[in-house]
Amino acid sequence: MSDNENGEAKTQLLYTPEEAAIALRIGRTHLYQLKSAKQIGYIKIGKNLRFRRKDLDDYIAKCAKKAATEIKRSKMSTDT
Repeated sequence: MSDNENGEAKTQLLYTPEEAAIALRIGRTHLYQLKSAKQIGYIKIGKNLRFRRKDLDDYIAKCAKKAATEIKRSKMSTDT
């Protein structure tokens, strides 16, 4: 990512599967599995598969929500 005039990093608009996998810290194969299971959004530009930053952020938010729910359930089961 390059810096703009204010010294802030520009957000990349689209990510290749390899870049998206690196950004999420997962393997490329796992990313393709998420795509096939419709757990992460994507777009096609011609034959090229791309992921928007929003797709990655939405997936992270889903994972965080799921983890919070599991933690809450875990606490409830240990309290009884």
